Amino acid sequence: MISGLTYSIIAGKFDEYILELQNKICNEVEYSDGKEKFLTDNWTRDEGGGGISRIINDGAVFEKGGVNTSKVFGKLPLAMQEVFNVPESNFLACGLSLVLHPRNPYVPTVPTKRIVMNILLINIAIMKQGE
Repeated sequence: MISGLTYSIIAGKFDEYILELQNKICNEVEYSDGKEKFLTDNWTRDEGGGGISRIINDGAVFEKGGVNTSKVFGKLPLAMQEVFNVPESNFLACGLSLVLHPRNPYVPTVPTKRIVMNILLINIAIMKQGE
């Protein structure tokens, strides 16, 4: 670990990064499309966290698409504790997913139709009490 950096700081910076990236991607897609704008849906997860889903439909360039972010956290399920061979722990997962379908059938979709950047911090002793 780099001196002065905590997992909370790293997670916060990554969360800021994916939200900024989501905004940049949506702004560029809207500019490129020239017709439609993204609709935004903020959602929450009862167990902890939430995300922002942004959807575009029926544009001049893009038939449909989504640029979504999530930040979820909570108690690591027993099954995952067993897989990772860790005691009771907490987890944090942040990610951005992107799916864009152009109207023109000769223009490829985003490679593999999906780009996912995901960081999963399995907290063995990471989310210390009071941090």
